[in-house]
Amino acid sequence: MSIQDHVPLQLEEGEQRVQIIRGRVSPTISDLALIVLFSPTLMLVIWLSLHRLFRPVAYILTTQRVLVMEPQNVVGEIAIKDIQRIRTLRKAMMIQSPSSRLWLSRLPDAWQFEATLEKIRQL
Repeated sequence: MSIQDHVPLQLEEGEQRVQIIRGRVSPTISDLALIVLFSPTLMLVIWLSLHRLFRPVAYILTTQRVLVMEPQNVVGEIAIKDIQRIRTLRKAMMIQSPSSRLWLSRLPDAWQFEATLEKIRQL
């Protein structure tokens, strides 16, 4: 998967891409329930569920916002000026704003992504 596999990202005026990291979205509870319910009977469901379990995403850091983008659309975003709290582990990161939160998982180096984000916040 590359960024070319995604729909074009519409940047706002004066906004520039700073960093793009490819990752995978962790399974949801509904994904796990499908596997548990159908795994004994339908082998096809297992393969389809496993394919969906870790869907490819791109975590995009721009000069104005942080975005989570699946191949078809943007599934989450937070403006950098609205960030209130950041919690970072080695390979995961949670970004909170007053109205929402983003969970970035399976990052190669979440601490490096946070360092870049902090530099942009200081500008």
